[in-house]
Amino acid sequence: MIHGSFRILVTICSCITAAVAKDTSSTTQYLVTGKTAVEVYEDIKIHAPKVAQNATFAFTMIATKTDKREKVAAEACRYDRFKTSAIFNFVIPRHTNPALMNAKTQGKWTNFVAYLQIHEQGHRSIWQACLAEYDAASLALEAPGCKALDQLREQTFTKIKRRCLQQDEAYDVEFRKAVLRDPFVAQALRGK
Repeated sequence: MIHGSFRILVTICSCITAAVAKDTSSTTQYLVTGKTAVEVYEDIKIHAPKVAQNATFAFTMIATKTDKREKVAAEACRYDRFKTSAIFNFVIPRHTNPALMNAKTQGKWTNFVAYLQIHEQGHRSIWQACLAEYDAASLALEAPGCKALDQLREQTFTKIKRRCLQQDEAYDVEFRKAVLRDPFVAQALRGK
């Protein structure tokens, strides 16, 4: 789940350069424990990474790198190469000892973690589409000089990023409603 505060993460992570030629994804796990759905849910609230000031079940961090080359023609500057690659890191929970839970709860837990992974992959899809749009828009730009081209590219990036952040947040708004119907979460909330 990526909250509105993800804007900060995107801003920070988009400044990080990574030596990657294509998009890559990895998963980092944080540990939780408990015998019942309620106990695990409460442990998640304690041990889950904080995005801004909120605990979240899972989230995605993104680091990007842009490989670009400017080409100066008679009266204009443009990019003849522009490709943004990204590293996506999904942060999801892992139970320290699932055998502590009864078989039925354990099955719900396994499905819940898979659900979180799929949700975070949805964030990746959103940002991959946005980065592809950014690359295509940047390749179409032309300016009187390369400094002006870079400024125009920054304006283009800001416009695309704002729209993508809204799309990303809308995706999470729907998730926050749907996750309440997940059998594991529903069991945890019923037990309170």
